[in-house]
Amino acid sequence: AFDMLKGGYSITSRIHDKSDRYSFLINANGSIHKDFANMYFGSTYINILNQIWVLDPKARIDFTKNRWTVNDFYLADENHYIEIDGVAGASNSDTLHIDFGNITPNVLTPFFAKGTFDSLLFRSNGDVRISSTLGSPKYIGNIDVNQIFYQGYSYGDASTWVRETDVNGLLNFETSFRDGPIANTDFRGKVKLMGKLLAIRAQLLKRFYI
Repeated sequence: AFDMLKGGYSITSRIHDKSDRYSFLINANGSIHKDFANMYFGSTYINILNQIWVLDPKARIDFTKNRWTVNDFYLADENHYIEIDGVAGASNSDTLHIDFGNITPNVLTPFFAKGTFDSLLFRSNGDVRISSTLGSPKYIGNIDVNQIFYQGYSYGDASTWVRETDVNGLLNFETSFRDGPIANTDFRGKVKLMGKLLAIRAQLLKRFYI
């Protein structure tokens, strides 16, 4: 529901996945002025596979014509979190900072194509910066993926960096395994963002020490 109030508004929205994998409840209110508006959040949460993520009540978004400023947007359950701060705009200097911790396939599965994470286990932490979010987004980030298991076999821990290319939606990446059976092995390549799908092309590099 969206209700216009004197000088402001109130929103209550519930979204439920038909396969019962996730749901959202959003309660927010704010004020509307000639050149800007803002949004404050009440009771807001996401239920992902029966894990309840609660949004910090200090979260706030300020809107102007060309940019959104996000403050204290901290969404977490008992074991995982995502924090977003910064500015979403069309300029390359407008940057959103996204920090996340202890993300597992269970958290991601509902939002990707069926089978994307079959037989795969891991825990991931990292930070990503997105500039020109409302224009031509550019990505840069560092991600640690730990306790990697695939089809029951352990592959250790890895670190990945991601950088934007000159092609919109095409990212360069490099993954280095820090330990485990393929320690000192790197994968380098490109990732294409295609809605819920990821197209990956990579080459294997083995580091040798003398």
